[in-house]
Amino acid sequence: MRDFIYDLRRTLTGKFTIVMIVLIVLATVGIAYASVSGNSSSTLINPSSTAYVLPAVYNNNGTYKVVDFAVNGYGEPVNGLHVVTWLSNSGSDFVSGSSKNATPIYINGSTNNNGYFNATVSSKSNYSAYYYSSEYISDVNTSLIYVPIYYSNNNLSSSIYSAMYPNLGLNLVNHSFYYLLKVANESSKIKSNLLIYYNSDSGKPMSNEDIYYFVTNATGYGIPMPESQMTYLRTVGGFHSDIFSLPLNRTANNALIIVELFSTPKNETVAYAGTFYSSSSASSQIEGILQLPYEFLIPILGIFSAYFYYGKDKASGVLESIITRPVTKGRIMVSRFTGGALSFLAAIFIALALTDLLVLKYTDTALSASSFASILLGYTVEAIGFAGIVYFVSQFVKSQGGILGIGIGLFFVMVIFWSMLMDIILFEVHANLAVKSGVVDTIILNSLSPAYFPTLVLDYHTNSYGSILGVGSGILASSVGITLASVVIVGIIWVVVPALASFFLARSRD
Repeated sequence: MRDFIYDLRRTLTGKFTIVMIVLIVLATVGIAYASVSGNSSSTLINPSSTAYVLPAVYNNNGTYKVVDFAVNGYGEPVNGLHVVTWLSNSGSDFVSGSSKNATPIYINGSTNNNGYFNATVSSKSNYSAYYYSSEYISDVNTSLIYVPIYYSNNNLSSSIYSAMYPNLGLNLVNHSFYYLLKVANESSKIKSNLLIYYNSDSGKPMSNEDIYYFVTNATGYGIPMPESQMTYLRTVGGFHSDIFSLPLNRTANNALIIVELFSTPKNETVAYAGTFYSSSSASSQIEGILQLPYEFLIPILGIFSAYFYYGKDKASGVLESIITRPVTKGRIMVSRFTGGALSFLAAIFIALALTDLLVLKYTDTALSASSFASILLGYTVEAIGFAGIVYFVSQFVKSQGGILGIGIGLFFVMVIFWSMLMDIILFEVHANLAVKSGVVDTIILNSLSPAYFPTLVLDYHTNSYGSILGVGSGILASSVGITLASVVIVGIIWVVVPALASFFLARSRD
């Protein structure tokens, strides 16, 4: 046992192990710093320099009353914002501003100290839409940028933006407007608040309404949702504009938050926000951005670790000199394989621990335990899997160059070209990737390489198949067989099978 511990300690304190730990730590912390420091970077647009326009238009027998309310990225009223809008009765107006059959009325003005711009125009034309700029950055119209602003009226009308240009349909008369808008939190870089804005033709403040919310990491939820499936927050009313905080914990980061207002006492939905996302968490950012650099770094380190600590010594005859002591080839293989596995576990753990401190400094939140475990276990198993393959190859190949060459060749095949090779196989067998069975076949084939395991873990963690840089395909991972059981089975296979095969082959030569 003493000789096993000696060889294990020698592996853990070897030069390559130290270099590997330093390299993984520097790469991880550097990537994390580039990611999370940008959340508070002064080069990003300051919420106080951003303005959102929330319009309300009322038609009373040809007299159109326009009420535009402007708030900044914190939900505070914006004074002096110059807005240019127009009433239209032709869909072509939003492209050119005019057409033969339309006589748009252009409205210009600036918001007052309370953030309001009011205008009244009269016309015999029956205008069907109000076109406006929904977003401004430093007083410059940037409305072609998608802005998730939502409103509802008595008939739960659709959102206020269109694909080409924001517009407000005027198909209803004398209705009230409710706006639900995500705004920045001045006290936290990563948390967000909810702005509720209400406007009615009578000018009265909002009556009592109940705020309900629903948090999910899945897709496919329709809105409005029934009250019974949501969580009650509080009853609010008696204002035109107010800001609220949702009691969300870290598990809600980067999640879909559905927020709805229910009238009291009828409990009818009067307003909702359907794609109201919480701030993108540091966990999801780092988990996503590590995919690309780790995709190459971890496998190559796993291959070289196995080569330097086992394959090279075995091919050069160094192991034979060790075996003159009361040490078996199988025991040497186990001690060095275990040492390599522990060194990878330690390297990634240290890197993530330092990253956690960095994330906490810049985002006021720590890496979630699930994200920490997902990254740690996913990439540790990948490294062990590639190391195990090289240990197995070393049982048959007699030259150092041959072992290293095969290891590098496996890197190109199982990392760089693996996805393409699997696509070719699926094409040749006429697999239909548009159906569930085709996706399952893809997952099974990809799992034949340890390089796919971190992606498998990430898909399970996010419950979204095909996650790249934190963005999934919209397919639930659980629906295509990515479950805890399947992930554990694949992980055990890559940790145990190559190592066990290498051990028996090494012992058989004792």
